[in-house]
Amino acid sequence: MKKLICILFAFISGVAALSAQGKLKIQNLSSSYETTYGSCSISIAYPISENPVFNKAINNQILEFLRDMGDKSEELDRKAEKVKDASSMNMFIKDVAKIVGTRVSDEWEETVKDLEEDDYLRTVKCEHDLDFRLITDKPHYACFNVVDFYYGGGAHGFTNFLPIIVRKSDGKAIREVFRKDKVGQFRDYLKTNMYKDDFGGLQLTDIEKDDLKGKAEIASALRAYDSFSEPDLAWIDGDDVYIQYQQYEILPYAYGAPEIVVPVRIAMPYLTDEVKNLLNVSKIGSKNKISRRGKAGIRRGSKVVRKKGTNRRMHK
Repeated sequence: MKKLICILFAFISGVAALSAQGKLKIQNLSSSYETTYGSCSISIAYPISENPVFNKAINNQILEFLRDMGDKSEELDRKAEKVKDASSMNMFIKDVAKIVGTRVSDEWEETVKDLEEDDYLRTVKCEHDLDFRLITDKPHYACFNVVDFYYGGGAHGFTNFLPIIVRKSDGKAIREVFRKDKVGQFRDYLKTNMYKDDFGGLQLTDIEKDDLKGKAEIASALRAYDSFSEPDLAWIDGDDVYIQYQQYEILPYAYGAPEIVVPVRIAMPYLTDEVKNLLNVSKIGSKNKISRRGKAGIRRGSKVVRKKGTNRRMHK
């Protein structure tokens, strides 16, 4: 009897831990700093929940990304200790933007100091930007994408995408989406089946119409590149799993940072228990989706646009 009570208590506690939360309120924070040879721009979609535990956890996670961006300087570490809410976070990102913008400028100035005055590279600005975006807001979890862009000279910059799933009940960031003992099988399944019509085909969205690539062309490029690595980074949106790859990881740079969109019914056997629990308690097809997504397939994860005043392209 005592054992049964303990099991029942554990079950009730587990359900309570995954209880539905209200929709997040977002405060958009931003700051930029520019000098002669460099700049830094930071944008934060700062989420606020009715759950203070979530608020504290997500605040600390954002701080960690910003401290990494600033190379965890002692000055930033001291200031980070005082950041507890959106207002103090807004002040903190101004400090980070100034420190990072100054650093990339100094580094580039040192690089070009011995070049001729009319050398083209003297007109180039280096930059380091960070964008913390909300992708999906569900009753039991929210997904964010940390978009880190760095340009240090050369033909183009590099954008790194880090999607994270955050449980609303306690603010825990769930980074491990796929089972380690199954991820190789999942990669092989995708490599074999995602070209088939009944899987949804290869899909590209959110890009310029004149830059669309056909299904056959994408399939050909994937086979030719032959570096279809095991899925690692991913986020979920009710009935779909979005696998995030980086630039160059499975396709050439021109294809951007692709995402493979997989229906949950296909991905479920390969997901970790934590992710399965979130999906099982969430309403499939919830209307809290931030951006419209399509069927299963592969898509370019970001629109490529040219930023005014620079010699390269960046991702939005």
